[in-house]
Amino acid sequence: MSPMLHWIIALTVTAIALAIWQRSLVPKHIRSRANLRMDEIYRQYYADSNIPQQAVEEAFTLVAQYVGVKRGRLRPADRFDDELKMPKGWEGCDSGLAELLEDLEVMVPNTEHVRTVDDVVRLIAN
Repeated sequence: MSPMLHWIIALTVTAIALAIWQRSLVPKHIRSRANLRMDEIYRQYYADSNIPQQAVEEAFTLVAQYVGVKRGRLRPADRFDDELKMPKGWEGCDSGLAELLEDLEVMVPNTEHVRTVDDVVRLIAN
């Protein structure tokens, strides 16, 4: 086998292992949820609010990026210290929450009240 083929195989195996590892960090009850489209999330949870759909999409995208969950599987009531926390045994790993809060502090100096996905939505909307 050529050295190039060895590299391709090694990279493929590494990518698969990383994908499996990252998936294992997402709690099973969130992985098993329906992956809703953003318009469905907006209609179901925010249609009667004064919050623009763009703010909801930005917030869900931001949270999804930092905690490693598909945004369509997030729900407004998901708490960072419960539904979105690291699984047992992985608590020492960074879930992205600290980094998310740091980035949010650029917009609003006090992020102590940010506990849920909905809190991030409302922070971005204001």
